[in-house]
Amino acid sequence: MQISEYIIHRLKSLKVSYVHNTKTPSELSNEIYTSLLSHKFRKYWANNSLREHCKKAIEICVSNNQPIAITFLQGAYKLRRLEESPEVDRAELFSTVYYSERLRHICEIYEPWVWFDFFVDDNIIPILNNVSTDDIETYIHSLQQLLNFLRDYQPDNMKMTITRVGDQFTSPQAFEKAITLQREKIIQNKPIFSQERLAMVELNAKPSEQQVQNPSRREDILITHDAYLIAKKATGYHFKDDKILAFPQKLSSGTVIALGTTKHSIVKSRIGIGALQKEWDSYNEYILSPKQIETYHPTKERITIELLRGKNFTHINIF
Repeated sequence: MQISEYIIHRLKSLKVSYVHNTKTPSELSNEIYTSLLSHKFRKYWANNSLREHCKKAIEICVSNNQPIAITFLQGAYKLRRLEESPEVDRAELFSTVYYSERLRHICEIYEPWVWFDFFVDDNIIPILNNVSTDDIETYIHSLQQLLNFLRDYQPDNMKMTITRVGDQFTSPQAFEKAITLQREKIIQNKPIFSQERLAMVELNAKPSEQQVQNPSRREDILITHDAYLIAKKATGYHFKDDKILAFPQKLSSGTVIALGTTKHSIVKSRIGIGALQKEWDSYNEYILSPKQIETYHPTKERITIELLRGKNFTHINIF
């Protein structure tokens, strides 16, 4: 099978239609719950708190005939060390196709629709990682273009949207004030950070000359990061009884569904590249981290998919 044929086949397989059923609201809620919490959808074990919240959220949505709302936590930038930066590439394509595939059964049994909402961190990224606002806008724009492309292939009752965290504050000044307030509270508690978290700062952040001179810059970035999470939660947008949170990897809170990014990957799409692994007459979809890129040395092959625009969609990585 040619690569273009494989990708078109994957895209066309997403389209399903709602099939009228006579299930009671309770039966419908249980089937949606089973689908969302199945091993096909999540990568990690779901604790009791997550299961109880998902069950309650689904029951609320079904009883009110409203969309099943899944809020996906996403950073609004492509890792600076990747040549694909600052736009999305096939990593985001593979992951959105993967999520669409995993949700299509719910679209078959639940008419109102499934709402998959990318809740993107935008205003905080220049502060934490020194990524330019232009790069952030470019990334969000390219992600929206990708979602527009996918729309024709997805079920009619599936919707993927982008919601910016910054828009949940009345102004940039209100955003900065909220971060400053929470930073002061965290500093008073004299936090101690693990070496693992400190190392993650080096992966994501591009320090300024002034930050390089500061021996405590990593701790300072983590304080700002944690202050941001508190301020973000206080907006009340995503922590709601009728919303289910999702993330590519397992979080310490355990109240978020860990989806992975493809059948074979858990690497976040924004910090990796999309690549295909040849297997007999088909392919496996992967998202490769910078370290995995060095290990597998993927090669680029030219490919064009009609209407799929962007500098990173003229070729594909193969390993």
